[in-house]
Amino acid sequence: MRFTLSNIGTWHSPIQWAGLILSGMALSALLNFANFPAALLLGPVIASTIFGIRGASVRMPVILHRMAQGIAGCLIARYMSPEIMAGILEHWAAVTAFVALTFLISCLVGWTLGRLAHFDEEVTIWGFLPGMAGTMIAMAHERGLDSRIVAFIQILRVVAVILGVSMLSRVISADAPAALGDSGPVTTIGLILTPVFCLIAVLSGRYLTFIPAGATLVPLLLASVLHFAGLPAPALPAWLLPFSYLILGCQVGLRFTPSMVRSIAQSFFLILGGIVALLFMCGLSGALLAEIVGESLITGILATVPGSVETVALIAVNTHANLSFVMTLQVVRLFAVVLAGPWIAKWMTAHLTGARA
Repeated sequence: MRFTLSNIGTWHSPIQWAGLILSGMALSALLNFANFPAALLLGPVIASTIFGIRGASVRMPVILHRMAQGIAGCLIARYMSPEIMAGILEHWAAVTAFVALTFLISCLVGWTLGRLAHFDEEVTIWGFLPGMAGTMIAMAHERGLDSRIVAFIQILRVVAVILGVSMLSRVISADAPAALGDSGPVTTIGLILTPVFCLIAVLSGRYLTFIPAGATLVPLLLASVLHFAGLPAPALPAWLLPFSYLILGCQVGLRFTPSMVRSIAQSFFLILGGIVALLFMCGLSGALLAEIVGESLITGILATVPGSVETVALIAVNTHANLSFVMTLQVVRLFAVVLAGPWIAKWMTAHLTGARA
């Protein structure tokens, strides 16, 4: 059998996994050599996207994805501090306003794309809602909407955020990317807690479905409590983090399938243009937010950019951004989207579309 990109779908599963992991690691090493922020996330995203579009049949097991989300939550918790949280409370009005602004921009871009591409406007609004991609896709499917379009827009948006923000941060940040090994001390108790928190992530994602991104947020909350209290927290040895990045990156890219791409091929560039416009407007709002609250430019952009919680957080860690500030806006917006997103999408479709009919 000839192993080429055109026949990835015919490879045996172990060969697909080997090719995916090796190519993802090679790209990560190359990007890391070029000093790209979040190189260990970018490499798997690019490699898995190519594999997915070329027909790879392998899929990231749900249990591994949830465990990686839990590790990401524990990593984020290490950067939380009471002092920074107090500063966020001082700027609560700006936080609220810019969460609402990002929400509004996303809905308007989604509605406009629906009009231009002749899709159901409610479907495209769901595609641009800035929540967890998996959550938005599942909720759209439950409402009887065309989840293929929602999935394509959501996944393409996440990939665009990872690629775009990583490249932008390389341009605007004078600091070198943070070393991945700076993840805190490794103790015996910490090593015992790590698999416990992985189990908590798996169970949270499975049973606490009312919590958006529960596999990340529950371990994040619990690890933050331990961190604030000065108690032992889950250990994150340097060898564990690359595997988590690999799993999270491959989970994004492998969701692209040839059938999904073919079904929306005619509108691909219009959708991509809408995503670029969304990122541009959110970037401008992030720059304004940074100026108002006195944060760095990359912190403001990451706080407003419409990506998934764990991937934005991992980029923030690698770019020396104020992770607590970034996570506050991202999490607040996530809950706002889950609670108000369905109602707003339905209202905009009924009123704005009706007004232009």
